[in-house]
Amino acid sequence: MDGEVLAAQLSELGRQLDSKTAEVGTLDLIATGKAISANEVREKYEDALATAFLASTGTVEVRKAQARLDCTAARWEAQQAAADWERGKSELRTAQAMVRALERRIDIGRSLLSREKTLAAIV
Repeated sequence: MDGEVLAAQLSELGRQLDSKTAEVGTLDLIATGKAISANEVREKYEDALATAFLASTGTVEVRKAQARLDCTAARWEAQQAAADWERGKSELRTAQAMVRALERRIDIGRSLLSREKTLAAIV
């Protein structure tokens, strides 16, 4: 393999790594925002559940069941917010894995470039 070609490929991999690293930073901020949002929605659901429980009558089990039924919409919203947070974390993990893969490709390229330089010095 030609040393100039390897150097050009390493340069391109470096640019890709820079871009993907910036993307990881952005995705981390987005995932953090989704976590905050999911926690806020969960807190609202728990508050609504407690309010509904206290407002209902009957045995404890009946009150729990009625409160749960009364808060179905809030529970669904909390579940959707949690799912959105999980999707955000998944996107972040995927981007982080891509960064690690680029780093490994760069390491391999450096090793190959070093080998080419050594072979060129021998010849």
